[in-house]
Amino acid sequence: MMDRAALDHKAEERVELSFPATLSQLSLARLVTVAIMSRADFDGDSVEDLRMAMDEACTQLIARAPEGAEIRCTFTSTIDGVIITVASAHGSDVEVQQSGLGWHIIEALTDSAVVRSPGGANGARTSIIELRKRKGGTAP
Repeated sequence: MMDRAALDHKAEERVELSFPATLSQLSLARLVTVAIMSRADFDGDSVEDLRMAMDEACTQLIARAPEGAEIRCTFTSTIDGVIITVASAHGSDVEVQQSGLGWHIIEALTDSAVVRSPGGANGARTSIIELRKRKGGTAP
């Protein structure tokens, strides 16, 4: 028996992925990104664009993550597009830079890219990068 979400293509679908903040685990994020985008019926160029943007976002967070940190990814697919949130702990003085080649790549390959760095308990900080890719020019 299929669940309702499987039958209702308009339903929002959400997938979460967590992995150690090491470059050797980055292929997991790439694979899940491609799977989510393909399932959401994006064209090949859009799939590759978001895969590369995701790769760059994760790489930036991995570079700033303390030893033992995790990268947490949330993929939300809607009828209008895909929203990917990538988050990781970082050192208190280490922020994601929204300049330079890496950030330019992210902005060029997505419809929207936003960085947030909310404070947490005991002075812990988290960097969050949110990527959006729309279908047919409509906002998700």
